Amino acid sequence: MRRIFTLLMTLVSLISLGSSASATQDPLPSFWDSSVLTGNTVTVQNINALFGYGTMDNAHVSAYLNAMNLWNMATDVNFTGTPAGQKPMVLIAAGNTGNAWVAGRADRLDQNGNVLSETNSTPYHQSILVINTGISNQLVAGQLCYLIEHELGHTLGMLHNDSAAEVMFFPTFRHCPNGPTPEAISWVNARY
Repeated sequence: MRRIFTLLMTLVSLISLGSSASATQDPLPSFWDSSVLTGNTVTVQNINALFGYGTMDNAHVSAYLNAMNLWNMATDVNFTGTPAGQKPMVLIAAGNTGNAWVAGRADRLDQNGNVLSETNSTPYHQSILVINTGISNQLVAGQLCYLIEHELGHTLGMLHNDSAAEVMFFPTFRHCPNGPTPEAISWVNARY
């Protein structure tokens, strides 16, 4: 399972490496299916063990919690843990994917679990966010939090941005702002 996921992550990463949006381009046309999104709540679940990564270390757990809290405080979205018996919307993990170029990846899935391309307008049912510890373990805490904050932006439907001041700037680990930027806040609040 881990080998298949790593291969899938590498292929999807290679396909999308060149995609970038300007600061004014409207982000992804693909949003949560109405049967999945309830109000503005986005449920999250740690699936590290499912991918064979073992227990997520404290640095990554802390960075995930801090990044979700930054989105929650600045926008109308509410990232929260998944209640028992409910299907999580965002599956999170942190492990060495073996990819030397991609620090994090957020993929959107259709109702059958198929990965949707960034330009696919099919509403999505779930998102998988994986932070590559092969790269992220070299980052300071603020950079790791920002990387996860950026990837959470993808789970909300946002594309990369060409402005280094924006949370959706690519590559993500070079900058460490404090929370979502005004453009990201406006975009999210208009949709959640």
